[in-house]
Amino acid sequence: AATITLAIANSGGPDRMIAVTSPLGTAAIRSSEGVDWLPIPAGSTPVLSTDGAWITLAPDAALAEGQLVPLTLSFERAGPVTTQARVTAAGAGDDPHAGHAMPGMGDAAAKSPATVQVPQDRPVPTLSIQVSPDGDRWAVRVETTDFTFNEDMADGPHVPGVGHAHLYLDGVKLQRLYHRDATIGALPPGSYLVRVTLNTNDHRVY
Repeated sequence: AATITLAIANSGGPDRMIAVTSPLGTAAIRSSEGVDWLPIPAGSTPVLSTDGAWITLAPDAALAEGQLVPLTLSFERAGPVTTQARVTAAGAGDDPHAGHAMPGMGDAAAKSPATVQVPQDRPVPTLSIQVSPDGDRWAVRVETTDFTFNEDMADGPHVPGVGHAHLYLDGVKLQRLYHRDATIGALPPGSYLVRVTLNTNDHRVY
């Protein structure tokens, strides 16, 4: 199956992505948390990527590189939204943050993010997460030890104990964190799993 990654811009209220279809094959929502639908917070710009939640497509026929694949994303409140994914080489469309103008679609299977080992002579960074209600939104605080947030070094070379964090909700990547506080927009009623990873400047996971 092909893997589809994309970014979503939600300027409205809380919603859920409940299904995805394509006339070219069988499409499905996948999540590292095993959920069948994906939460889309109010006023958010989440990303579907292979380290959290993504879309798979089992095409009925072979797809050519550069081909546009029509998709219909179905949302509980917003209804159906049509878009297109461009077929790229394996791995080339994995990160919508990299500036793609449309969803990317590669033939690589969803993969775990690259990790980095902390040298034995250095302390291992730790984190704890606190989530609390803030009106109709949710305040997230990430406390760390032996770790320094540094936005200026993002995309630069690895420096032990320095980097940023990624914030996920049921596998959906909500944002990068360059400091300890974040906000999750209003959500549909339900229970959710909040996950945070500490990442190096070059985006590997500690």
